Amino acid sequence: MKRKVLFMTLAMAVVLTACGGKADKEASNNADTNVSEDAGAAGDTGAEDTDAADDTEAATADEAGAADTEAEAEGGEEAAAGKYAKGSVTETGWESEFFGLRYTAPEGMGMSTEEELNDLMGLGQEVLSDDFSELQLKYAELTSVYEMMSVSDDQTTNVVVTVEKVMGKMDASQYVSALEKGLEQVSAISYTLISDDETIKLGNADYIKVSYQAEASGVTMYQDYYVRVVDDRAVAITLTYMDESGRDNVLNAFTAY
Repeated sequence: MKRKVLFMTLAMAVVLTACGGKADKEASNNADTNVSEDAGAAGDTGAEDTDAADDTEAATADEAGAADTEAEAEGGEEAAAGKYAKGSVTETGWESEFFGLRYTAPEGMGMSTEEELNDLMGLGQEVLSDDFSELQLKYAELTSVYEMMSVSDDQTTNVVVTVEKVMGKMDASQYVSALEKGLEQVSAISYTLISDDETIKLGNADYIKVSYQAEASGVTMYQDYYVRVVDDRAVAITLTYMDESGRDNVLNAFTAY
């Protein structure tokens, strides 16, 4: 049990502090669009009949409001499907169309459920009753999202995929630098950098790999981070293992979507 807790602690010590938790919340404030401007423009019709002009203006405003509502709905669908959308988890694996990556759990590796991942993100049971588009919008608003977690039966290997909303034009190298600084602040675990200049291909994409030796409570293991940035999202694949066979077993489980 001690080893299990320790390994999960190491897996959850993905200190993704590139954004410092400062998510851009302005998008949620853009729901109100130009109804008043459209109505004002409609009011300048020059109609001689004042009542008719008022009726026309009101109708135009109603139409504008309806158009806004439809645009918001379409925008929500686009945010869920066209931009970042959380991948799907099953009992046997995970896949993400957004990142073009698929993971099939090897023999002896189990998958955390969506409910367990939502608990890690502070999302309550009520989200399970949301439809797909509403749930995707919730994920899109979060600064950090747990995409998937897979743990070996003997607790010696685990892999966690997390996604974080990045600020500005941060690239993968800058994100890795922020990650390394964050890991330096973890007092309960002693990290020794092994390598931080490798490029590894997972699926059909290149990831920057950072490798550490990690020690805690007298136990030594290894932890590798694979980082890639797509649009405004950074994906970090954190692989914790005891030996190279465990590492390779997990890496071979990732394929192109």
